[in-house]
Amino acid sequence: MKQSSITGIIIIIVALGIVTFGVLKFSGLTNQNARTIDVSDTATITKEADRIILNVGVETTGNSAGESESANKEISNAIYSGLKEIGLSENEYSTESYNVYPDRNWENNEIKGYIINHNIKVDTEKMELAGKILDSAIKNGANQIYGLQFTLKEETQKSAKEEAYRKASENAKIKAESIAEGLNVKITKIARITDTTTDYIPYLKDVAYADVAESGSEINIQPGDVMVTASVSISYGFK
Repeated sequence: MKQSSITGIIIIIVALGIVTFGVLKFSGLTNQNARTIDVSDTATITKEADRIILNVGVETTGNSAGESESANKEISNAIYSGLKEIGLSENEYSTESYNVYPDRNWENNEIKGYIINHNIKVDTEKMELAGKILDSAIKNGANQIYGLQFTLKEETQKSAKEEAYRKASENAKIKAESIAEGLNVKITKIARITDTTTDYIPYLKDVAYADVAESGSEINIQPGDVMVTASVSISYGFK
């Protein structure tokens, strides 16, 4: 019996509250000399978020680039100092981007000043500081919030993917063996597996700048869980 040619697909997706499902497919003949049982399954595991990624911004305007830069630097330094005071180290926050562009009067196309946008990224595993980070940044002059992500550390993400792969593969194997038993045939081999993966998608929490700025006390943020889902398709040869 010639070796069959089948494609298997493995996809990794991470999201919050994802609905899992399994797909079962039986193929009697892929060609005249190759027979396979094709099965698919999806497994989902839940991991508690253990990493925060947050971007806050400082936008300033001035009659000159120097004036706008000076104002931006003063606020940015205050934000950095505030982050340090609540317990973050310097390797947990940094400048993500820094842009300078003219503030133009489009009616007469004249430049009336300059705008500077400074994007500061916070990347930390200190989950208990989520609310304090937002509160401190806003109180010290940040006037933009780009997004708050609850995600996983690299080692947690790696182990979560491996666990999801194992569970999906085990479930697919059980399906194939059940089909073979029902048809009174015997599985002889795994014909072929093709693996293609995608990066997980972190959970993005919607936090409005106005809600934080108008809050009289520290904002309360509950990170919740991250779900890691693996889908696997495997083709088994039989006789």
